[in-house]
Amino acid sequence: MWIRFTWLRGMGWRCEGPFPRRNTKVLLVLAPGLERHSAASLLMEHRLHFSGSWLPEAQVADHPNMHLFDTGDAHAHFVSGASPLLNQWLKQAAKTNTPVQLISVAHQLKRVRCNTHFIPGKFTERERAYVDRVFSYYD
Repeated sequence: MWIRFTWLRGMGWRCEGPFPRRNTKVLLVLAPGLERHSAASLLMEHRLHFSGSWLPEAQVADHPNMHLFDTGDAHAHFVSGASPLLNQWLKQAAKTNTPVQLISVAHQLKRVRCNTHFIPGKFTERERAYVDRVFSYYD
């Protein structure tokens, strides 16, 4: 992993924006291009000191009453913005008053960008539209 990370940094890739601090609980919604084993996600995870965990797709469906941070010591949870369960994760973040941050990739600029966090409210469809709108800028 360190060889890939060093190579990416040497090629000019950088992380920008207010990434969450280590001990802050946050839900990170990832744009397309930030899949679990992609090079850009390696940069993001390194920037977060590998302190996050990827949320499995079946977790919400199997345990509808599960709280967002009952899954261990990880403070940051990663979920894909294209996930069909994103609305359910946003609802759980709203119930637990957990901040949400969007992370996108600007391939032409070689940047992984993190937006300022927001606290989701009771209008999940509005937050989902915001997520889709922010991610459409980098298509």
